[in-house]
Amino acid sequence: MDGSYKDQFFEDTKSPDGLKRRLRAIIQTQSDHFANDMAGRGHRFEIYQQGFNRAAVPQGIIPFTKEDMTEHIRHLMLQTRGKELSSSTNSMVVADLFRENSAPWGDLAHDYIASIWKAVEGFVHQAITQIAGPTTAQVIFSEVLQPALNILRDDLRSKTEELLMPYKFKHPITYHRDFLATVQRHHEHCQVSDIARILSGYFDDLNNAMVQARQDITSLARGLIPPTDTDTELACADAYDCMMIYYKIAMNHFMDNMAIYAVEVKVSTHLEQMFLPASVISMTPDCIKRLAGESEETKILREQLVKQLCILVSGLETCKRFAHGSLSQQARGMCFSFKWFGEFFPGGPRFRGQVITRLESVREEDSGNAAAKGQSEDLPMSNDPHRPFSE
Repeated sequence: MDGSYKDQFFEDTKSPDGLKRRLRAIIQTQSDHFANDMAGRGHRFEIYQQGFNRAAVPQGIIPFTKEDMTEHIRHLMLQTRGKELSSSTNSMVVADLFRENSAPWGDLAHDYIASIWKAVEGFVHQAITQIAGPTTAQVIFSEVLQPALNILRDDLRSKTEELLMPYKFKHPITYHRDFLATVQRHHEHCQVSDIARILSGYFDDLNNAMVQARQDITSLARGLIPPTDTDTELACADAYDCMMIYYKIAMNHFMDNMAIYAVEVKVSTHLEQMFLPASVISMTPDCIKRLAGESEETKILREQLVKQLCILVSGLETCKRFAHGSLSQQARGMCFSFKWFGEFFPGGPRFRGQVITRLESVREEDSGNAAAKGQSEDLPMSNDPHRPFSE
């Protein structure tokens, strides 16, 4: 989590599992993607000019012209009207507009934590496999780590809903100084734009420092006075402007809270407490047996090998019973081979004598066994050292 990749565990990022082991890099990348998604797809409303191309509108965006948005807000004002005076801005209208505009936040936030949880799961699996080996790691992962990861996933979802709750069900709250300053700057910008538009109708060039013209000052003064709005158009514009200014502040605040309280705090805490030494002490004997004992595949393989071993042992005993009856015939053939070996290889006679001595002892044992059974088959010995047994 600290972003240090000096250990051999952190392989090259070009390897199949190298990137999965660098959890901090994945979290940083996913957080950047979440911020980009919130900026590009976090809002539902978007104002377009008349005659816009609907095919160019991004998916998930509801396009409005300025007139359509004014009508939409006027309809909301009628539905949420309280004790305020006519044409006054109702804070509930701002709240309803904000909830409509920020509706995509929930899906984007849950997609974000799902990607983080998937990265943590892959990292934990890689780490335990590196430490314990594939077979033991699979048992530990399924018995201990996977339940802990499921708890982490539930905590991430719960924390996300907790952070979303004020924006879903509560009225807009902010004490950020930039809110009032931004509202004032926006009003000033709108006034300057309106005045410039009006003056451009009276003077040919507003860029000149000195303008000389003969105009009707009375009509110009009337034009600079804001028109009386009898149909709450000004209140609708103020409601929309306040909503958008609050939306930008709330969006930045929500993104930071998700990255800090839902990801950094929860993931770090769970990783540190996922497999503590104290947790081994509290394990039941059955759990320890499953972790340290043989797997079902190993048990099945052991049973198969034991059966095969019994078959081989039984076959060996059968071979031993038949070996005594055919030993004398085998000895005759071996003596001819030893004679040939002694003639053509150095040291052969000495080796041949040792083997013949061994064969004589075996012969005596066989003769004793056969005499006990009344079936002695003594082999007549020869004085020829090259042919120890007579034909």
